[in-house]
Amino acid sequence: MLERVLAISFALLISGCSTGPYLHPEAVTGVLRSANRTCPGALEARWYGVKDPAPFSGVVAAVIHAKLPGTPEWDPATESIISAVDTKLIIKFWLYPNRAKPFWALSTEDKEKTRKAYDEQQRAAESPAVISVSSPYIVLVSSYGERRKIKIDIPGSFDANSQENKAISVSLSNGEIDNFLVIFPEFFVNGEVFNISPVNYRIKEDTYVPVINC
Repeated sequence: MLERVLAISFALLISGCSTGPYLHPEAVTGVLRSANRTCPGALEARWYGVKDPAPFSGVVAAVIHAKLPGTPEWDPATESIISAVDTKLIIKFWLYPNRAKPFWALSTEDKEKTRKAYDEQQRAAESPAVISVSSPYIVLVSSYGERRKIKIDIPGSFDANSQENKAISVSLSNGEIDNFLVIFPEFFVNGEVFNISPVNYRIKEDTYVPVINC
């Protein structure tokens, strides 16, 4: 009986698997990770980090991935999950602040010093992380060499602490496109540059078993 239940459960799990196709990002710089920072998934992204871009204390990460038509995505207008209708490039900025740590002291003088140190750490962790860009355009290079400039809908600069500015969506094509290369302008956080090299996206078929408890 147990074997039968396990077999049925496995079959249901497999039937719920995602099989792609997906866009796999290849680049000289950046770290290959899941596009979702809290749960593993089929969408792969390149992560680029800048540590302690003063006055902010911590790491600011630029997370870049691309997705094909048919990929599930959240639609804020209908507050529901829909299927993407175009090939998109998504750029997100995530913050990992250094949280202030409490200090211990015995004397009144030491307590005052440690309190000031704690307050300074707290202010640094809450300081602005201002994102800016050298150009509002990316360059899309097709598999047969055609180059096309695409404008990014991005303000001149913005604070990554602002929730509404954490994700930038760029439509690359009205439908599915074959393997392609994206050349990025320079992105900065508080004047320090993210080391983002050109990213080559290639279509791959893959099977991904979803994590149920995410």
